[in-house]
Amino acid sequence: MENTTETGNKRSWFRYLVIVISCAPLAVISMVHTMGRTDDFGILGDWYIMVPLSVAAFFAWPLVEKAITWATRAS
Repeated sequence: MENTTETGNKRSWFRYLVIVISCAPLAVISMVHTMGRTDDFGILGDWYIMVPLSVAAFFAWPLVEKAITWATRAS
């Protein structure tokens, strides 16, 4: 018989890992977008870079929401 506490802990850590991984694209997009707004990083501040970053951030947020919904669902 398996130890249910150990299995539950492994499941919890896996769920936390899924949430962290789903947040990574949004974090990178946000960082690059902020770098572009400061105008210290060359072409990152041009519209043809900022618009796709904004669109990517818009689509990255549902990924985070889906991961959180999956991780917090009732077993």
